[in-house]
Amino acid sequence: MQVHERWLRKAESDLKLARKGALGDEDTLDSTIFHTQQCAEKSLKAYLAFKEQPLRKIHDLEWLVKQCGKFDSDFMELFDMAVLLNPYCFEFRYPTDYELDEGRFKSD
Repeated sequence: MQVHERWLRKAESDLKLARKGALGDEDTLDSTIFHTQQCAEKSLKAYLAFKEQPLRKIHDLEWLVKQCGKFDSDFMELFDMAVLLNPYCFEFRYPTDYELDEGRFKSD
């Protein structure tokens, strides 16, 4: 299995979890939206891997969409959705008593 296929497999797994979570109760919506963001992130990374681009440890969907857009301008149609989903990588993943500071955590 090629690298981009492995990324897509992980994205599909996140999508399945998000779909199941959307059918659940409100107590799991935080995890559902996290897996939605992760599906988008891994799908974009799959495309970059397909294009044989080096992958960075980055969660920024806006940046990823722009990188994909260099190869296919249609990706830029996803930019507004990337802006919407971007914060959910961290927003609901961690307890509210932690703040994110430039990709690192700091406690009070």
